[in-house]
Amino acid sequence: MLGLRQASVLFAITSIVSAIPTFPLSDLERRQSPNGTFIETKGVTDGGLGFRKEIHTLQKDPDAWNMYLLGLARLKEVDGSDPQSYYQIASIHGQPYVAWDNMGECDGCSPAGYCTHSSTLFPTWHRAYLALYEQALVRNAIAVAEEFTGTDYDKYTAVARSLRIPFWDWAQLPAAGENPFPNMFTDDEVSVFSPTGQMNIPNPLKGYNFKDTEAHDFMNGDTTERKPTFTLDNRKQLRSDLWTVLSSNQIYNAFATQALTTDGGNFNPSSLEAIHDNIHILTGGHMTIVPQSAYDPVFWLHHTNVDRVFAIYQAAYPEKWLEQAAEVGSSMWYTQGTMKDATSGLEPFHQTADGVMWTSDTLRDTHTLNYVYDDLNSQGAAPLINSLYGNQGQEFKAGSSEQGFIAKRGEAKTLGGYLTNVLTPPLLDGKTTEFIASVEVDAMSMNGSFTVFLFDGPFNEEDASCWYEEKNMIGFHGFFASPTAMDSDSKVRAGISITDALFSRTLGGLLDDLTNGGVSSYLKNKIDWRVVDSTGCIREAKDVPGLKVDVISSEVEIPKDNNVLPTWGAFNILHEITEGKNDECEE
Repeated sequence: MLGLRQASVLFAITSIVSAIPTFPLSDLERRQSPNGTFIETKGVTDGGLGFRKEIHTLQKDPDAWNMYLLGLARLKEVDGSDPQSYYQIASIHGQPYVAWDNMGECDGCSPAGYCTHSSTLFPTWHRAYLALYEQALVRNAIAVAEEFTGTDYDKYTAVARSLRIPFWDWAQLPAAGENPFPNMFTDDEVSVFSPTGQMNIPNPLKGYNFKDTEAHDFMNGDTTERKPTFTLDNRKQLRSDLWTVLSSNQIYNAFATQALTTDGGNFNPSSLEAIHDNIHILTGGHMTIVPQSAYDPVFWLHHTNVDRVFAIYQAAYPEKWLEQAAEVGSSMWYTQGTMKDATSGLEPFHQTADGVMWTSDTLRDTHTLNYVYDDLNSQGAAPLINSLYGNQGQEFKAGSSEQGFIAKRGEAKTLGGYLTNVLTPPLLDGKTTEFIASVEVDAMSMNGSFTVFLFDGPFNEEDASCWYEEKNMIGFHGFFASPTAMDSDSKVRAGISITDALFSRTLGGLLDDLTNGGVSSYLKNKIDWRVVDSTGCIREAKDVPGLKVDVISSEVEIPKDNNVLPTWGAFNILHEITEGKNDECEE
C-alpha cells in the first residue's frame, strides 16, 4: 500500500495532470475529425518566436524549469487514445506499428514505424517530429499554467507560452562534480511549484510508465528502462566526433546520413546520423531499440540537440542542401530503393488541415516552426564549431622541440597514470592532422544495435561490460539498428575520431609523433578491435556482414579567426584494421 505521503503526492499530481484545458483548442491543435481534416504539425504558434535552450541553462531559470516539468508531467498523463498524447506521439517512431492520423502503411511496405534512418530525410523528418512533440508539450504546460490564480496566472501562462523543448548538449563536457549521465535524468523526484503549492512529484525525465489501456506488450514491462554507460572519456569523444562532423564542409547527403553513397565531395565517414547513434547506445535500455526508443524522455532531449547540430550545419553551409537519393531502408511509408528528394512529403506530418504534408524544403528554416537555438542565435555557427576544437592559441613551427607536448584544450592531468583532460595536438604551421577510424558495415544486417571498440593495448577480452572504462580503449562507435534483420546490399558507415587518444600516447612516450608514417607504424603493431551486440555478447567477424574498419587521415588548417571555419584536405587511408581475429560469443 502507498504511504500517506505517497498517496497525497499522487493525488495532488493527478489533480494537476488530469485536468482538461478550459480554453478552446485552436484550429492548429484539433484532432482529425470525421469530415477529413488532419492534425496540423505547427510547433508552438502562440507567444512569438521562442528559444530552445540547453537543459542546464533552462534549469537555471526557475519559472521556465518549473513549467517544463509540469507540462511534461501532464503530457505523459494524457490518455493514450488521444493522438496528441505522449504515448501516441512516441509510437509514431515505431511500435506498436499502427497508423497515426490516418496515414496508414503504404503498398508493399512491411509493418514498421514512420521514422527515417539510413536516409537523407533523417534530419528533416525528425525536425517535423520534434515540432509535433513541442506543440503538445507547450499545450499541456499552458493548461497547467491556467490552473494558477492571481499574479501567478499571468506569470506562468506567459512562461508556458514562451517555453520550447530544451536540448541536452552531450558534446558539452559535464561540470565539475556532475555525472556524465546527468542526475536530472535519474532522480526519482523533483520539486515543483504547482497550482496547489510546492510539492515533490515523480521526475518526468526519468522514464515513461505505460497505462493499462496503452498497448505495450512489446516493451517487456510497464516502464522504460536505461543502462547508461556514459563516461567522461566517451563524452570527450562525442565532442571530437562532433567537431569532425561540423567542420569538414561535407555535402549535405554525406552530413545527413550514415548511408554509404558514392557521391563525390569530402569522403569523411562521420555524419550527423552516425554520431546520433552513439547517444542512443550509450543511454542503453530501450533507447537502443529503434521502435521503442521514443518512449524514453531522453529521446526528445537528445533529438533536439541533433536538430540543433543540423541548424548549426545549415548556418555554416547555407548553400548545401538535400539531393535526390534512393532509400537504403524501408519504413511505414516507403520501400527500400524509393527515390526521395527535398520535395518529398514527410509522413505522417501535415502542414495544413486539408492534408498538405511537410517537406524538407518547407522545413528548411526553423523560423517556420517558430523557434531558434539560443546559442546559435547569439554566437553564430563558426564560433560554436570552433569552440569544439579549443582555444586557437598554441602553435609551433616545424622542428620545434615543444612540438607534440602541449595540449591545446587544457593542462594535462593524470588519473592512475593516464591523461583525463581533453587533449588536442598543437598546431604546426597553422595545421594539424586528424585521424579517423572509418567503420563500414552492411545496412540492417544484425538483429539489433551493436558497438565497435578499438584498442591499442591489453584489455579484458572476456568482459565487454567494462570496455568503456578500459585505459587502452582508443575509440568506439555504436550503431543504432533495427532489432529485426533485413536483407540489404547497401552499407552504412561511421567515423571514430582517434586523434586525441593518439596524441595522449605521444605525451606518454608510447607514440613518437603524429605523422602519417608514425601513426601507421604504431597502428600496425598495436591496434585491435572487437564488436559487441545489444545483449553484451562479443561477436565474431562473420557475424557482422561487410564489416570493414580503416584508419584515415586528413591535414586540417585551423584559422586564427574564430569566425572562420577550418579547411580539411584530402583523406588518406593509413591502415586497414579488420585483419585481426574476433572472439566468438558463446550461445
